[in-house]
Amino acid sequence: MDSFLRHKSHKGYIRFLRSLPFPRYLDILSWLIIANTCISINQWSRFPLGNQWTDWLIDYSLLFIVVWYIIKNRNLLFSREYKLCTFYLIWSCLGFFRGFLIASNYWEYKQLFTGLLMTSLPCYAYLFREPRINCSVLHKWNIVMPFLFLFFFIWVCSSSCYFFLFPFILLYGCFLPVVPGKWKLIVCVMLVAFCLDFSTRSNIIKVVSTIAVCFAYSCRRIIPELIYRIVHWLFYISIPVLLGLAATGRFNILEDMSSSNEGKHMTVVGDEEQDLSDDTRTFIYIEVIQSAIDNNYILFGNTPARGNYSESFVAGEYAMNEDLTGKGERHANELVHLNIFTWLGLVGLILYSIIYLQSSYYAVFRSNSVYMKLIGCTIAFHWVYGWIEDYNSFTVQNIWLWMMIGMGLSSKFRKMEDKQFKRWFIMLFKNYSPSKSHRNITIVPADK
Repeated sequence: MDSFLRHKSHKGYIRFLRSLPFPRYLDILSWLIIANTCISINQWSRFPLGNQWTDWLIDYSLLFIVVWYIIKNRNLLFSREYKLCTFYLIWSCLGFFRGFLIASNYWEYKQLFTGLLMTSLPCYAYLFREPRINCSVLHKWNIVMPFLFLFFFIWVCSSSCYFFLFPFILLYGCFLPVVPGKWKLIVCVMLVAFCLDFSTRSNIIKVVSTIAVCFAYSCRRIIPELIYRIVHWLFYISIPVLLGLAATGRFNILEDMSSSNEGKHMTVVGDEEQDLSDDTRTFIYIEVIQSAIDNNYILFGNTPARGNYSESFVAGEYAMNEDLTGKGERHANELVHLNIFTWLGLVGLILYSIIYLQSSYYAVFRSNSVYMKLIGCTIAFHWVYGWIEDYNSFTVQNIWLWMMIGMGLSSKFRKMEDKQFKRWFIMLFKNYSPSKSHRNITIVPADK
């Protein structure tokens, strides 16, 4: 690790990267993430690539490689940084086996294996602790995806799903002043493209958060470290306070914002006019919590094979979706934390949230660079945003999020000082082959 930090020139840094072991299956990982990116917008594409079975083939191959990496580095499992993450994954496996026992038809078994992917996202936190692995994945992705977008995806999908192809742009946008010349233009163009469809409120909010982080980075010399720490804790304190106020009927921020801005932000979606200030989340909270109370699965969850009873989406007279399981349940909602609560209960939700908290805390309080402190604040923001959006699909937009969480947990990233992190970041856009000629060498030993 010390030699990693001492390299001062880009050429010397490239030679150092090439000298490190890089096993074959981690090279394949980069291509699988690119394939995962390509299928992530199938539901919006005029020419979907593959079907459910090819999607599962790619996703489970990706999961297999990540799990194989964890097995090869099993001393990580109960290390200080990853102990809680391991406990969560054990709980997730127990939820999967419970679901296998209670599933009663084809659709529930299909939901179970989809849910397994969704609840396995924290596996990426182990993998993305390695600067070299992150560099390889992002470097190859940077080469391939803009080319594919220009010659294929720009013609087959609308602007509303550009984010699902290019979530890493949000990471690059956080440190835009450091991004090399032509890539600076690409990042700016894609950030604008994310906001072309005003009905995609989620994309716009994420772009605004990226711009805020970029502004903080630009002003890093005048922002004291105390500010990062305050912002970090404000994110985590805000949700319990707001949920408590909403539960007691004193104040619901979603309903209040909707009523105070009613009719002020209208847009056309398809043939209908839509109010962007509509509250589309409160009723989901009510359905999810009421379903857990009525069916007595608050603590342990309903397993990934099942969902929450939904009058609005499945069971009611005006339901939007067909009741495939015959139980009036919606398997997944748009809110990541409510999904974890439904599948793995309060125990799973607490463990899942602590992973965010631990990663962001280490990044903000125990890192040597302003880059990691800003990444820590971004992780904290996405924990908050997970109560509103951030659907936890096994797609590249969540790989991007769990890459940041893995960086926050990584002692290697946290040891970097500003100049060292900047060199690593610039190398994401440089022309080198991180895996060339290193096909059969064993993996880099994990930190002890």
